[in-house]
Amino acid sequence: MNQLQEQEYYYQLGINIRDARKAAGLSQGILADMVGVSRTSMVNVEKGKHRLYIHVIILIAEALNKRLDNILPSRTTVKDGDKIVAATLPKIISDKSSVDSETEQAVANFFLFLNNK
Repeated sequence: MNQLQEQEYYYQLGINIRDARKAAGLSQGILADMVGVSRTSMVNVEKGKHRLYIHVIILIAEALNKRLDNILPSRTTVKDGDKIVAATLPKIISDKSSVDSETEQAVANFFLFLNNK
């Protein structure tokens, strides 16, 4: 993944978070407080200028009552990233029976993105 694609991914992530936040009727400050980041950080997230740890993305999704696959931008499988994802997902999702396939795919897509930077 080149730098332009990476920027586009985070830009789209920010749009998804902003749209979900507005639909929930929350301000940036309130959402920021709910997930433990500053309002300035949340502004930068929504502009696609701030990279987030996966646990913060999960907290945002939970605060907005959204599934991860509604927050993370969709991305197709690239190269051999499936092998890395297959090895990593069990470590991240310890009880796969409680995770639906769409959420699992959203996490897999996120790891594919990270592996193809």
